[in-house]
Amino acid sequence: MGKPHRLPAAAWLVLGVLIGLHLPVLKSLFDNRLLSCTGICPQQQRDVSSTAAPAGPAAAFGSFVYPTWPVNQQTPTESWAPPPKSKKIAVDEAWLWGYVPALDPRGLQRGLLHHGDPARLRRAVAKLLAGEPTVVAAVGGSISVGRGSATQGKGIDTDWPSYLDQFAAWLGAAFPKSRPQLVNKAQSGSTSNIFDACAEIMVPQDADIVVVEFAMNDGTQVDCSRDGSGTVPARASFERLLRKLQALPNRPAVIVLNSYSFIRGAMGSYLKNAENEMAIIAAYYGLPTLSVRAAVFHQMLRNQKGYQVDRVRTEVLEESQPDELFLFDISHPYGPTGHRYMAELLIGLTQLTAGSLQARPLQAAEHELASEPLPPPIIPGNYDKKAASCLMSRRFEGVVVEKKGFKWVNERPDAESENDEKWGWIGSKPGDYVVLGLDSRSSSDGAGDSASVEDALLPVLNRRAYVILDSYNHKRGPVTAPLNVTAIMAGLPDAEASDKEAAAAPAEQSESQILIGHLASYEGMGRAKVECISGCTCEPNVLDGWWERHASLQVMHTIRVSEHPKCRIKLTVLDESSGEGKAAGHKVKLTAALVLAGTTTEGLSKPGRLSSIAQ
Repeated sequence: MGKPHRLPAAAWLVLGVLIGLHLPVLKSLFDNRLLSCTGICPQQQRDVSSTAAPAGPAAAFGSFVYPTWPVNQQTPTESWAPPPKSKKIAVDEAWLWGYVPALDPRGLQRGLLHHGDPARLRRAVAKLLAGEPTVVAAVGGSISVGRGSATQGKGIDTDWPSYLDQFAAWLGAAFPKSRPQLVNKAQSGSTSNIFDACAEIMVPQDADIVVVEFAMNDGTQVDCSRDGSGTVPARASFERLLRKLQALPNRPAVIVLNSYSFIRGAMGSYLKNAENEMAIIAAYYGLPTLSVRAAVFHQMLRNQKGYQVDRVRTEVLEESQPDELFLFDISHPYGPTGHRYMAELLIGLTQLTAGSLQARPLQAAEHELASEPLPPPIIPGNYDKKAASCLMSRRFEGVVVEKKGFKWVNERPDAESENDEKWGWIGSKPGDYVVLGLDSRSSSDGAGDSASVEDALLPVLNRRAYVILDSYNHKRGPVTAPLNVTAIMAGLPDAEASDKEAAAAPAEQSESQILIGHLASYEGMGRAKVECISGCTCEPNVLDGWWERHASLQVMHTIRVSEHPKCRIKLTVLDESSGEGKAAGHKVKLTAALVLAGTTTEGLSKPGRLSSIAQ
């Protein structure tokens, strides 16, 4: 890694001070040049190559004190992120420090909710500063796909792209030599549970940064309890996903970016949001956390231009200005406002990290910190699972080990890309069957096979907390024996454990979930009996491919099975249908098989498009 680009030695002395300074103070300290538009100007096109970067110790944090919304209407995206003129230089100072955010400066600081443990992100940004190839990946829902921005393609009236595309363009301009690569694996209508099962397949193994965005789709606790997924902890899959991402070979920096609608889900409330629990989980793992809610909520209440949520863009195209409303529809931010603010939170975090590296270069110990074992799950027993598998699209073909009548068919043979193809095993007559061969084991910890000290001590300390409370309430004698860590790591019981606790309890048979993806439609669809015929065991049940909605979508059928390396599940087309008349039929189309940990099915009982996730 090359020598880092450094500011004067005094920069680190003002690092903490500058973030808290108000605009008038900085103006008086560094004169008006600091407040001029030196980089990405929304109201005019500029040649940043001829613009000098802000000078002095405050340079690294100059963008945090730029003015808020410009008076004039913003120009399209081509004015803010041109390709770098030279890819030989590692850092373009004018772009790195000279970006002019549209987001309110105080909102920007509030939105950087939790900086987290900096080691992993400092490693990633150090690669950018040194001009080394860097991979940025993203997982999330339709906001990360680009809904509400020019990235969505049709049905949009703005040239401003998604927040991820804006962030990637800024990275490419600020760090031209490293040529940062964006790998966006977000999927509309998805929840963290799908990605929990498929993370190792979807996210590049060499990712340096992974952006995680699920605050809208995972929903609140109340929402999750009503979606047919059971009464399991609503955040279990989110935590498992974070654990899997942190355990990827490159030990990437995982950034939790929590989006916010104000209308959908929140209903105008600051409190009603999945972010409340997600931010706690992220903080437990020391992950940087960015909050759109914290960044924009107060501006929304003031009905400030660019943050207005009294209307949505799709319904007032003629009556509203492009830089006026925050939302494109009730769920998605608008390209030149909401999406831009999300990009600027990522940009601001990157700038802060780059500034910290200039004040204190990357240390060898930080590489070791990034490779430390993960702590035990914050949700007891919620370990991520190495054996969980995600078999969909063409990878699903080989899951069938025996069949009668079913055929492997692509129902969209003229598709222009593999992501648009519609492969699946199709049976159409009563008695047709397939046997799926799966490894249903999912009980090993994806963060590592060997238990850490924290893993071993967590349940012991939990029990001790109750014992101490009993002692305090005079239900037992005082707790006097110190914790013997060596003995506990060797598998011996705690000295303060009761005789009942010290006795080894018989191990229960572990269970997994198998989710079978299938087509649901309103015409011609049938039902199939589902049963475990060898290896694993499960309760027989029925998969139903018919529904009243006039839509044809992939849905998930869930069964709980015992863990076994050779689990065999048979699906047989029945001589019955839930539809009546012309709507009745016997077609059963199977499209995917996901093996998940434990009993969490959050969100997967809802329809979702899974065809492109694994590509």
